[in-house]
Amino acid sequence: MPLPSARWRISLLKGWMGIKFSCEACSDIIPAHHGPRNLSRREHLSQPGSRRPVDPARAETLVQQFLSACRNGDVGSLMVVLAEDSTLWSDGGGRVRAALRPIHGAERIARFLFGIQKNIPVDAEFRLEDFNGGMGILIVSAGVPISVVTFNVIARQIAGIYIVGNPQKLRHLNHP
Repeated sequence: MPLPSARWRISLLKGWMGIKFSCEACSDIIPAHHGPRNLSRREHLSQPGSRRPVDPARAETLVQQFLSACRNGDVGSLMVVLAEDSTLWSDGGGRVRAALRPIHGAERIARFLFGIQKNIPVDAEFRLEDFNGGMGILIVSAGVPISVVTFNVIARQIAGIYIVGNPQKLRHLNHP
């Protein structure tokens, strides 16, 4: 197996491992933009507030506003609740339809959510419940869980939405 290129090795040392060195011979190998891109991601995560826990009451309010906006078809309210750079992931496990790739951006997420509403049974119940230490939505039809929606709340908006529709992953949720 060939060794990684010199460019890759040097960018790894400079960007990811934080090793600082000066080498005139390296300046022609590494573009000026290569290392700082990785550093800026690391610096962003270390800034105060970027990963700070959110007040559970605030998170619950955002989830309720999200659910209300989705059920009423209120695009404006949904856009207020979603962060502009939010991401949605869905898991159908190959058994139910789901997005094949993550959906990035509030507008695309809104279009996706309003597009899949026609697939939700008329008798569906939406229950706010605690999942993995955070507020989420359990969607139940005919007493059977059909989907769970959980959220990543950062500051005052929803930054991540996780939809699980895989029936095998929802079996343990069968309760009245």
